[in-house]
Amino acid sequence: MNDISKGIELFNDAEFFEAHDFFEEIWSDSPADEKFFFQALVHVSVASFHLISGKTSGAVSQYGKGIKKLKPYSPVFLNIDVELLINSVEKLLQELKGSKVQIPPGELINKLPKIILYK
Repeated sequence: MNDISKGIELFNDAEFFEAHDFFEEIWSDSPADEKFFFQALVHVSVASFHLISGKTSGAVSQYGKGIKKLKPYSPVFLNIDVELLINSVEKLLQELKGSKVQIPPGELINKLPKIILYK
């Protein structure tokens, strides 16, 4: 198993582009049963990057792809609370889809999903 804590730290520090690169590298080297999981983390990282860049439609699309690929790994996979990640992304998606205006950047940072890694 790869040490994914660095990628999680990047993601949780809102360094989404770097997290995307990290998870993409692990995805390409991961065993078959983990590939969709890491691909999902790539999607969620890209979505979060789109969102903080003001590209809401791209974020919605990527979050949707990520959730779809994460669901088979719920509730916990590789010591990551996948269920919590899915729930936080789904809650954010509902808000994004239901809003006619863009979420202000000051509010947005508190709504972004976090990845919880159990030790």
